[in-house]
Amino acid sequence: MDGSGRRDIDDFRSERDLSRRRAFEARSRAGRARLLARAIPGLPLDGDPPETRARIPSAGEIFPSVLRDIEASASSSFADAVSGRWNEIFPGIRARPSRMAGNILFLAVRSSPALFALRPRLPEIRRKLAAFPGAPQGLDVKLEVRP
Repeated sequence: MDGSGRRDIDDFRSERDLSRRRAFEARSRAGRARLLARAIPGLPLDGDPPETRARIPSAGEIFPSVLRDIEASASSSFADAVSGRWNEIFPGIRARPSRMAGNILFLAVRSSPALFALRPRLPEIRRKLAAFPGAPQGLDVKLEVRP
């Protein structure tokens, strides 16, 4: 929080997003400094000068992370099995498995009140899912609002 009592937007970002944003801001500051050093007073500046453009990553830099994400989603057979039998395992629960990230299974609910009402049942859901065949070690269950 800053002195005004407002939360800083960085409190809501992941560490990866924050480091990427800080690196972008540093590159942008350096580019603006180079641009202003060679600017001629009275002449207009380019709307998208090369000094401030973001570098476009090559395909070779992107593919490893994409392949890791694909492997992670392909290895979520546990999540597929759970979502296929969700109504049988948890009748009456108004949440659905939405995605699996590592050992975390995210359950989607439609609203914040539904999320708040389901929070007390998370330990029970976690115990039942951990006993399910093929459950990963250290399974965690989290809720997210998805209308």
